[in-house]
Amino acid sequence: MDVYAAETDAGLKRANNQDSVFADGPHGLYVVADGVGGHQGGERASALAVEVFEQRGPGLFHLLKHFHEEGSKASRNQVLEALDSTCQDASQAIFDMATQEGLNGAATTVVVALIGFGRLFLSHVGDSRAYLLREGRLLGL
Repeated sequence: MDVYAAETDAGLKRANNQDSVFADGPHGLYVVADGVGGHQGGERASALAVEVFEQRGPGLFHLLKHFHEEGSKASRNQVLEALDSTCQDASQAIFDMATQEGLNGAATTVVVALIGFGRLFLSHVGDSRAYLLREGRLLGL
């Protein structure tokens, strides 16, 4: 059984929260996107990044399952390439949205965890980080 929690906070410098979170336990996909504060469109950028990953969740899980079954370097690289490709596609979607809506500088950081079959794949863009909480200790990954 997967257990997870998500909470976001605007922080001390911003009046609005530009974070977006997505958790899909059945597909082992967890995404946190933190809109770049101070830039117009950060909130829209983070929501759009999460939306792209949400759409790709089943496909990413399928590749993870294939890696579990096959265990080859090639199948592992397929997972890594799919995560990278999804990050690139999210970036392009944000750029296109910003161009169409006049939101120059719209940006977000992203941290993605794809978890299943005793495996963990992490991907990130920007300065956000992932942590592991184990036995009361918080470890940066």
